[in-house]
Amino acid sequence: MKTTFNFTRLGIGLREFYYLYRKDFRTMALLVFILAILGNLYPTSIFYEHIMRDSKETLSIDTAFKLISGKSVTFKQLIFIPGLLVIPVIFQYIKRIRTIVSRNLLPLSAWENTMVPILGTFVMLLVLFSEIYLLDTAIAQIYRQIFFKDAMELLAQNGQLYPYIDPYAYFNPIPLSFYLFSFSKLIVISIVVMIGLLSIWKINFLGLVGIFALIGGIYLVNMWLSVRTYNSDITALTYGSSMIQMIYQLFLLIIGLYTIKQLFKEGQV
Repeated sequence: MKTTFNFTRLGIGLREFYYLYRKDFRTMALLVFILAILGNLYPTSIFYEHIMRDSKETLSIDTAFKLISGKSVTFKQLIFIPGLLVIPVIFQYIKRIRTIVSRNLLPLSAWENTMVPILGTFVMLLVLFSEIYLLDTAIAQIYRQIFFKDAMELLAQNGQLYPYIDPYAYFNPIPLSFYLFSFSKLIVISIVVMIGLLSIWKINFLGLVGIFALIGGIYLVNMWLSVRTYNSDITALTYGSSMIQMIYQLFLLIIGLYTIKQLFKEGQV
């Protein structure tokens, strides 16, 4: 096994990662698009009812309140679910790289083997989140163009001169804080999955159950720390103190990468 770090070999490994899992990424991107459409065109949705109703009908006060409330938060967060498909990608990568054939075809050092799936997952999620941002921003603008003026006039007629528009309302794109929150959690999950897959000698059902149990435990601890660092007097800190969270996430990343590197080294992968 190689023992030094080489950027040329790393680049070759990243290209191989892309060619191996580009279909998985396309599937993720397609699912994001489908969820974005279904989240706004399902029966009884505001946009669906707008298309189907008689053009003479005006906007109802209930619909106006729904447009500015956070009731759309569930559908907006569901669009991030395809990001979880990085888990089977990591699974396939680790399973493949543990074979003798793979090591002979592309011998990489422990650090290179560590960085290839992490950087590959990072770029994959970055592109995926960019797609989510563009889709969600475009949809929010469509809602503003069609409904905003009528909704504000109707709310004003009912005494709501300065209505509060929730950050997750139909008129607003998803807040940046949720992108950062989801991105960091998916990276942490990817690292934990890699550690779990490299730690067990044989990949089987019980081993996978243990890995997912570990993921759940780390996620709960992470959420608890987020709540503990949350400042209720500063509404901008939705997921806790940004500095404390940054230090905590950096600590997890360093420990995780070092652990993966050691497991690759000990396993001579």
